Amino acid sequence: LMAIRGGFIAILVYFSAGFFADIYGLENVKWAFQMIAFSPLIKGFANLDYVAQQKNNEQLAAAATQLVPELLATLVILPLLIIFMDMRAMLYALLLLAIFNVLISHFTARRPFRLGLSAALLIRMFNFSWPLMLGGFLMFWILQGDKVIVGSFYGMEQLGLYTIVFTCLMLPCMIVHRIANALALPILGASYYAEKHLEEQCQMLFALVLAVTTVALMGFIYLGPWLLIFAFSESFLQSLVFLPWIAAMACIRLLRVVPSVIT
Repeated sequence: LMAIRGGFIAILVYFSAGFFADIYGLENVKWAFQMIAFSPLIKGFANLDYVAQQKNNEQLAAAATQLVPELLATLVILPLLIIFMDMRAMLYALLLLAIFNVLISHFTARRPFRLGLSAALLIRMFNFSWPLMLGGFLMFWILQGDKVIVGSFYGMEQLGLYTIVFTCLMLPCMIVHRIANALALPILGASYYAEKHLEEQCQMLFALVLAVTTVALMGFIYLGPWLLIFAFSESFLQSLVFLPWIAAMACIRLLRVVPSVIT
């Protein structure tokens, strides 16, 4: 199913490349939009055994699969920049990230990778996941639609200023969401099936996430401007006008962790 999904997304990205290149006024780099299609295609062949290990509250394989590819892709950025000295460095780094992700997933797996189809299992998965898929589709347009609007109406420079702040603030929140999912889901799942302590654990999870969200909001507001200028230089001073609003949005999204994990 993941391989089929990866292929479907790859085809969708490849054939919509011209449309998005036109929207952003980047017709000369349409090929780059098309090359990005290889990323989901490659990721479709990852070994998902780390998910099964997570269900048993074993986090090492999942952490390695998430962290190691990111570190390796970051390390190759500098040599790629030296070789290409343009946006191709980031493009190839993203493709290498997908390759590293698949390799590490197979390296940390205990079960071998096999392709197979089961109609009964697919129906069961679809019945469970169709609301999540609709929610994911909606979240995609929420998280990417604003960039399309900014890029098409205000140009690439404004999109760059906006995206820097958006990425820097949303990334920590997404990491917290993943950690909370990985750590809380097996515990809440066990309590749910054992029919005891579920309510107390849900309340504890909400208290923890609320505390983390409060600290994050204060950190974003008071330390965010200094860290942004330190990391990206004073040429990004204009982007600070977006910071309070995106900080508030990121923290509200962080509060979603609790109902998301419980559901």
